Formats: sequence, C-alpha cells, structure tokens
Amino acid sequence: MGIITAVEPQKKKKTRVNLYIDGRFFCGLEHITLLAAGLKEGDEADEGVLSALIADSETAVAFEKTVKLVSARLRTEREIARYLKEKGYPPLVSERVIEKLYAYRYLDDGLYAKSFAAAYRKKYGDRYLSRALKQKGLDDAVIAEALEEIGEGREEDAVRAAEKYARTHAALDRGKLYAYLTRRGFLPEEIKNAVRKVSEDADGDGEEYFFD
Repeated sequence: MGIITAVEPQKKKKTRVNLYIDGRFFCGLEHITLLAAGLKEGDEADEGVLSALIADSETAVAFEKTVKLVSARLRTEREIARYLKEKGYPPLVSERVIEKLYAYRYLDDGLYAKSFAAAYRKKYGDRYLSRALKQKGLDDAVIAEALEEIGEGREEDAVRAAEKYARTHAALDRGKLYAYLTRRGFLPEEIKNAVRKVSEDADGDGEEYFFD
C-alpha cells in the first residue's frame, strides 16, 4: 500500500494526528490508537491494519461523544443508533459503540422504560406510555415489564389527571373530560372511575355519572 511518511498532530484536536502515506494525506486518527498499534514514520502501511485502526479510532471518538449524550439523560438504543448515523459514523462503529455502552452500563433499555413510565404515570395511561416507548424502539417485553412495575395505583393516577383537567376548566364537561383521558391513554375502567369521582366532587351531591 505504501510507506508512512509523516504523522503530524492536528492543530485543533491535540489527541488526533494526521497520517500521511507516500507523502499524501491518508486519514486522521486518535494518536493513542496509532501508538497502541506500534506504527510510526517509515513503517510499511498495511491496508487491512489501517482499516481496523480507523474503525478503532472512530469508535473511541464516537464513544466519548455518546457518553456525554447519555450522561445528560437516559437514552434508548434506537436513539443512540440514530444519533451516530446522523453524525456520519458507519454501522460497524455504531455497533461497537452500542456494545461498549451496554458493557459500561451507560445503556439499559429496561431501566429507561421503567424510569420513563414512573416519570409520566401521573399524566398518562398505559396505552399512551406503551405507544411512546414503542416509538423509542423498545420491545414489547421491556415495555410490559415497565408498565407492570407501575401497575398499582393507576386508577388514582387517572383521578389526579382528571382533577387537574377540572381545575383548569371553569365548567366541567364530562364528555370532553372522558375524551381527554382517552387521549392520555388511560383504560376505560380507569376513565369511568375518574370521571365519576370528579363529577361527584363538582356536583357536590354524590350523583354518579356512568358511560356506556
């Protein structure tokens, strides 16, 4: 393939170097990756070795960027894969980064699902949460486990959502409240119970209001 004729530090990123083969620029690499391979000026360049070094170097850079990303908040595997693709990293680098994230416990779809469900349970019902988590790329088993963990008290969550709606509306329209809770993804029995409870509080006479 040729001879490594120069290894020059990059001006903007001190951790990276520019590699020249036969006097021509070949690629940029993390300096530590090149040192680990034992390559230096004057060595013969092997295409297979350099291809592997580029993948290692790019993986190191991509991993550092994604660690910063997941440190800000939890992300799903699909979100990480999309982020790396948008940054222009090839599939091999993306796969390696995701593997490292799992290995270092920076990535955990099960934990993400449970945290998401716990954070939004007071606002949304299981149907909404299930759809939202599905859109984030989580599989059915992970979603089911997360919803099971918040299973207790879902009727109370629906009541709280209904009460919040009632506080922000001067006149209580039961039909609109029912539709609102439906959009929020609560189950029919949870909605009926919540509408009944809020209606009783609004009427002040204990009258029950049923829906078909």
